[in-house]
Amino acid sequence: MAALLPGFAAVEVTAGTAAALASTQIPGGAATSLSVAGGSARLVGTQALVAVECEGPRDSLCSGTVSLSSGGQTRTTPFSLYAGSHQRLAVAVGSGFASPGAAAVAVARTAQSYGGFKQSRAIVRFR
Repeated sequence: MAALLPGFAAVEVTAGTAAALASTQIPGGAATSLSVAGGSARLVGTQALVAVECEGPRDSLCSGTVSLSSGGQTRTTPFSLYAGSHQRLAVAVGSGFASPGAAAVAVARTAQSYGGFKQSRAIVRFR
């Protein structure tokens, strides 16, 4: 579950809502993708704030999950954003998952209207 931090977008989603987000239909069968921007994730308490951008046709949605993997561990959070938006998603990483200067692999999986997912990857450094 993501916590709301001042100045940052956060997503709080139950298992049922996550399933609904993953099956969101995108108008016209258009492809969307979520990319990790900036190459860094800001650590705030037990959360990592990951800058992302949703790309796709106007009025379409990017819906799916963002995962951070480091040291053999993975933390995941669901999301849903409109195309063209830039947000910071809060991924609950807990204590001991990352430290400033360490790196992680960020993976964004975005549901597609035609079925399946589109996936993007990036290396991010924690700060």
